[in-house]
Amino acid sequence: MSLRTRFPLRFPAALVALLAVAACDDDTVRPADNDTLSQAEVVALVDGLAVVGRLTDTDPDRAGEPALQCPLGGVVGFSGTATADSTGNTRVLRSEIVMTPQDCRFAADGVTFTANGAPNVRQTGDVTITGFFEQIDLDYDIAGAVDWETGSPVRRGTCALDLDLVGEVELPGVESADTVAVVRGTLSGAACETVVDLSLESLGKG
Repeated sequence: MSLRTRFPLRFPAALVALLAVAACDDDTVRPADNDTLSQAEVVALVDGLAVVGRLTDTDPDRAGEPALQCPLGGVVGFSGTATADSTGNTRVLRSEIVMTPQDCRFAADGVTFTANGAPNVRQTGDVTITGFFEQIDLDYDIAGAVDWETGSPVRRGTCALDLDLVGEVELPGVESADTVAVVRGTLSGAACETVVDLSLESLGKG
């Protein structure tokens, strides 16, 4: 017998950008609209987006607020739906979550970015929980695009994303002094027309 529960995510699609745009001097070099990123910069952009977008969270109702603050200014907002199905000792949380950065500034791997949705990034997939959290598996498809800016003088462009996030969550044992869950797996695919393959354990640690 399958038990199905539906619960909407509780945030509006419209978001308010909180980061003011600084005025430019007349001497500022005007950047091209379609600059490119190096391989290392692409990895940094994906790393930073994964962290601010909280892509490895196991809770599909994770945001709980209209928008989350980005580390260096701006916001990233979420909208979407989620369902929960139970069969035997297995529970599957299926979600479709839309992440929309707005003037979201963050630093990753020594590179600082400002990101805006173009128009957004969509995360679709499952969190599968077996037993009493004996095993937690993640399987998500991540697709969409963001407009990015970085550097001085500023470079800017648009980055399309087509990524797979596959992994598992290891919860601390009852007698463990560590209270932090560990997420193991990979975030791989294409970003900014570049092949990426990142360890989930390394996200946010560059």
